[in-house]
Amino acid sequence: MRRVAVLVLMGSCLAQGANLTLEQFRRMAQTEREKMARRYTQRDRDDFWRVEGFKYQVRAQGSSEQALEIALLMDEFYDSFARTFKGGFSIATQPRLYVFADRDAYLEFMKVRDVDGAEPTGGMYLTSDRLLVTFAKATDEHLKQTLFHEATHQLLHTYTVKRSLPPWYNEGMATNFQLWEPSRSLRENVRMAIIESHYRSQVAAEAREGKLPDLQALAAMDGDDWLENFDGANYAAAWSFVNFLLSSEDGQRRLDRVLRALKKGTPVEKVMPPAVVRKLERQWHEDIRTRLMLYDEFIAPALHAASEGQVDEAIAHLEVGIAGHPSLPDGRFYRARLLLEKDRFAEALADLEAVAEQDADFPDLHLLLGRAALAAGDPAKARSHLQTHLRSHRDDQQAKELLREANRTLRTATRPAG
Repeated sequence: MRRVAVLVLMGSCLAQGANLTLEQFRRMAQTEREKMARRYTQRDRDDFWRVEGFKYQVRAQGSSEQALEIALLMDEFYDSFARTFKGGFSIATQPRLYVFADRDAYLEFMKVRDVDGAEPTGGMYLTSDRLLVTFAKATDEHLKQTLFHEATHQLLHTYTVKRSLPPWYNEGMATNFQLWEPSRSLRENVRMAIIESHYRSQVAAEAREGKLPDLQALAAMDGDDWLENFDGANYAAAWSFVNFLLSSEDGQRRLDRVLRALKKGTPVEKVMPPAVVRKLERQWHEDIRTRLMLYDEFIAPALHAASEGQVDEAIAHLEVGIAGHPSLPDGRFYRARLLLEKDRFAEALADLEAVAEQDADFPDLHLLLGRAALAAGDPAKARSHLQTHLRSHRDDQQAKELLREANRTLRTATRPAG
């Protein structure tokens, strides 16, 4: 009976909080934030602010507002994570999260729980308790990465009913998802993970020396093997392989099949036999030599140069990358972004239309096409592209403002003179 009562309460609270998003909460005035926090949180006997009724049960030592903000963030992460799996994803138990006020309180809790190895960590998923534990960090981004990394372990472990996951899968997923932005599409997140992950340069540096990761060895590792060879190379290889799989629908289905096999207790070798592993390794190595190297040698350095104000140099650098990798649309897309910054609208539009011919679903393509068309004086084309973008990005405020501008321009153009 107790379980039923808890589930009914969760359903009631979810119905009340369903219309509140993280972005809405963050944009509220302070008085409204406090009002919402009072509505959805309560202080428990251990002096934690407790939030229930969302997908995550959150307990935070800081403020009631922080507790609610984290609950909203984890709801959005859960939804984004679940959408990755083509066959659907759900768990029977509500995941739990404790956020301590500082590192000392976190370490004291770990000491009481007799948890080894907590000292150098910023957070951990405790498998025996199915509990994610962390503490408030110096920056929100640091906290978010810790939460998303450890939550990935938590959700995978809970879904597979505590079965042991292959380290390449467990850590490869976590190192990709720690950089996730729930509001982005899957493809956008995969692309941004390449740009933002420090593992990219590690894999690329090895590849330039002719050292490509051994998938057969990686796939054969169990937990003990992983700990015996506990170094950055394993994490970098796992990150790269999972990023490669996430970048295509075939790869996503492969990840899905592995996860479902694990839940059923089926050996992974059944869905990834040696012949499949050898084929995947060849494809993965080609992906490293092309897509990953393009990002490491051209796109990431160009974006860094542009952030330092060296936009012309960044454009020139990308032109070399485009010439070397003409089959990949990514270089043209990023050059178009920089060309827009320089008000070279016609050139940007030409690049984006070339991208559309190669990959009509390239992330953010229609947003940039809308910007370029509007700047080039074609509000009708801009409106069409922006409406396409907004169908899959309903909360994109930049796109909404550009669409309003396109509509105003069209109304002005069609208004009778005098």
